[in-house]
This record gives sequence, C-alpha cells and structure tokens, in this order.
Amino acid sequence: GGDVHIWDAMRAGLVHTLRAHTGRVNHVVFNREKDLLYTCGDDKRVCCWSVVSGEMLHEFKKGKVAVSRLAISPDEKHMLLAGTSIRLLHREKWKRVSQLPGHADSVKCLAFSPDGALALSSASGRHASLWQLNYSKKAEETEGNETSCLAT
Repeated sequence: GGDVHIWDAMRAGLVHTLRAHTGRVNHVVFNREKDLLYTCGDDKRVCCWSVVSGEMLHEFKKGKVAVSRLAISPDEKHMLLAGTSIRLLHREKWKRVSQLPGHADSVKCLAFSPDGALALSSASGRHASLWQLNYSKKAEETEGNETSCLAT
C-alpha cells in the first residue's frame, strides 16, 4: 500500500503510520528542521505531513503521471517535483514557477545545488542533466519555460 511509517530510532518504536497514498510511495523528504515530511507516489500526489502529530497538512496533485522524486530548495521556499518532466514550485503557494522538459523515463535522482541556483536530475544510469533555475517573478507570471539545461 501507500503507508509511511515514522519510527523513533532511540526508543525503537513506531510513532505514526501515515496513510499517505493510494498507490506506491516513491520518495520521502524531510525539511531542514525535520518537523515536516513530504511524500510522493504513483497516485500523482504530493503530501506534506507534521512529523510530530502525523497529520496531513497539505496535499497537491501533480498532474497526469506519477511523482517519482522530490527535492526542497536550500531556502525551503521552492520544491522540485519530478515524474518524467520536472516542475519547480513555490512551496507555500504550490504554484508552478517553471517546468523543465525532463527525461524519457521517470526521474530517479533529483537534487538542488547548495546555493539553489542549479538542479541535477537523472532518469537512468547513462546520463544526468544539470539545470540552471530561474525563480524570477516573470517566470511565475508567465509560467513559462524560463529554466535552461546547462549540460546532459
């Protein structure tokens, strides 16, 4: 199923079982403070959870394909969601800033650079793509493809 289990490693006990997704869970990511957990799955949803209470705080449905990977920007204001294409979203508003063309297969690896200016994605063992990200207001307003691939 689509459950996520949160364990207390110090006490070796189950803290919460999150009824996260109707299908397979593909990826989980903590925020920097470790009080929020983001999950994504085959049901095309991204969920934000309180680690303390186990409560779902927000749910976002990505689109037509499963969400395979997530990444949170270093300043935690933005998030990358990947299936075969990659969306850069404003995390609080869940609004698309830009969309990257992506890959032929589902993304298996996704990361921000430490300064948040670049993203790296890979869908297979053969190559990775390095993206220069654009967070400008113009990109948000037009929802255009203002992001460019630097190298593949």
